[in-house]
Amino acid sequence: MIDPVSLQMVRDIVAIFGVIAGFTYYVMVVRNSQKNQQMQLETRQAQLFMQIYQGMSSPEHFRMANELSKMEWDDYDDFYRKYSGEHNPEAFAMRYSTWYRYNGIGLLVKAGLIDVNRVYDLLNEMILWQWVKWEDIIVRSRDLYNLPGYMEGFEFIANEMKKTRENRGFSADVPEGFGIYVPKKLEG
Repeated sequence: MIDPVSLQMVRDIVAIFGVIAGFTYYVMVVRNSQKNQQMQLETRQAQLFMQIYQGMSSPEHFRMANELSKMEWDDYDDFYRKYSGEHNPEAFAMRYSTWYRYNGIGLLVKAGLIDVNRVYDLLNEMILWQWVKWEDIIVRSRDLYNLPGYMEGFEFIANEMKKTRENRGFSADVPEGFGIYVPKKLEG
């Protein structure tokens, strides 16, 4: 006959193994759920990035960026007379379409929804060059129209592109006359 103490011990050990098995199963389910959530997040981020990439690689975007790089002005008043929505709706539309795209990218990076290194790999010079071109106008607009956060995402992503360029060992200086071919003079 089995000793009642031994029988109780066997029951306790079986119960302990049951708890351990249940806990192990729970941990496995939670880990699997976390992996699935991470995969879904990465998939959504990739989809978002590809949507941005498609827009930024379109011929229309490059036409607008080219036109924007050619715009010149002496001061804010000159800029306003030449390129404001009131005086030049087409230039205004190109500018705002581009600025808002960069602003949105910056806000997504700032929120951690897009990786800054992927943005750098795709757009570094374009964002940095456009920011350098338009920084004075944007900052002046913030002051004139009392818009302290105006194009904050654009400024953020330009600064991130500058940091990333420098971290990768490249100069973040934007050449004067960017976007325009300047033949290099050969010495000698």
